[in-house]
Amino acid sequence: MVCSGKEESGELHAAADCLGKEDKMHGRNLRARGVASVDEYIGVLGTPHNDVAARLREIVLKRYPQLREDIKWHVPVYSLGTTPIVSIEGFKAHVNLMFFRGAVLRDRWNILEGTGKGVRHVKFRSTEDVDEGKIRELIDQALEQALATR
Repeated sequence: MVCSGKEESGELHAAADCLGKEDKMHGRNLRARGVASVDEYIGVLGTPHNDVAARLREIVLKRYPQLREDIKWHVPVYSLGTTPIVSIEGFKAHVNLMFFRGAVLRDRWNILEGTGKGVRHVKFRSTEDVDEGKIRELIDQALEQALATR
């Protein structure tokens, strides 16, 4: 790959390095723009974020087999039918578990972040931050909400 007039390696991260200001857009890890699978997405995140994303994925797939796993909007998204419930999003300093209708969830621990109309997220910097019980309670609520509005 050619970037700023010099030859770069063909690795996925080289493409993001060539984007300039765009690679900082919302802090999202743009190395994942061209991925075709969740395994590939997790692989480009780097340590420790790939471990965090893999742990979150494991929780979702093990506990919620009714959710469909897809790459949408360049990130892993878990949907009930066509209704997106959560996504896993890698950033430079953390990984978010994003709840599409998080604003209506009861957050007993004040771990949901965000001020938008509907979306909220939980931020993880390491696998030690991942509390399966809290995550399951929030996803359970999100599924209840999705089923109630069908």
